[in-house]
Amino acid sequence: MRLLGFIEHTAWHYHKVEFLDGVTAAPYRLRIFNLALAGLLVGVVGTFLRKIFGTRGSDSEKAIWFDFGRIPFVPTICKSILAIISVGLGTSLAANHRSNKPAGRSHRS
Repeated sequence: MRLLGFIEHTAWHYHKVEFLDGVTAAPYRLRIFNLALAGLLVGVVGTFLRKIFGTRGSDSEKAIWFDFGRIPFVPTICKSILAIISVGLGTSLAANHRSNKPAGRSHRS
């Protein structure tokens, strides 16, 4: 949680407010920059990690089916840190801001 908090506060320049309030108060250029940075990091570092560790799918799924439940420590930690950084930069915000409409239904009268 400390890593996530550090990334959020550093990327969005807010203090003493909630994360969503800090992002809402951020200028649009900072929003675009942070999301572009997150995409670049996930794309480049994710590709690099796949080349190093040679994993395609979920490490836990592979471990359950093929490795008797033994999850590789280093690749899992690396992917977890990358996911925390990505969320701290705001990649999860789109999912949180979707409308409350049920999927596949319209609000026509």
